[in-house]
Amino acid sequence: MELKRRSVKDKNLQHLIAKASSKGQKQQAERDVLKALRSIKVSKKNISLTIVPFLNKVLTNLEPRVIPTTRKFKRTKYTIPVYVTEEKELSFGVFWLVKFSCGRRKGSRKKCLIEGLCDTWEGVGSPLAEKRKMHNFGLENRAYIRFL
Repeated sequence: MELKRRSVKDKNLQHLIAKASSKGQKQQAERDVLKALRSIKVSKKNISLTIVPFLNKVLTNLEPRVIPTTRKFKRTKYTIPVYVTEEKELSFGVFWLVKFSCGRRKGSRKKCLIEGLCDTWEGVGSPLAEKRKMHNFGLENRAYIRFL
């Protein structure tokens, strides 16, 4: 699938571009994200690798099932794990991907996005550690679900 800069129709890709933009530089972020995805396709030398399924797999690896929220019961606050909707899963996954890849500041945004996407695709990296941390936190606090 050929992605053109003017017609970005995939929801996941649009979400990634929106989160990667900073200080009103959406066009630059869009250019960086699309260049990063194209260079990943070229560097992997996999003819069957297409951009949209690649991005879907990366974001599926990142989506959390539960997140902790704080609820007040009488005078005590409890941190309770709550199941997340699909939109929130996507939002958290993209946020972690951009935060831990572009937050590295070890080069250009394009280079950092390439490293972050490839790491997540291979199943390693900081965003996946954040997902595991949330999951473990939910397992530890599952006794407080009764206070919902």
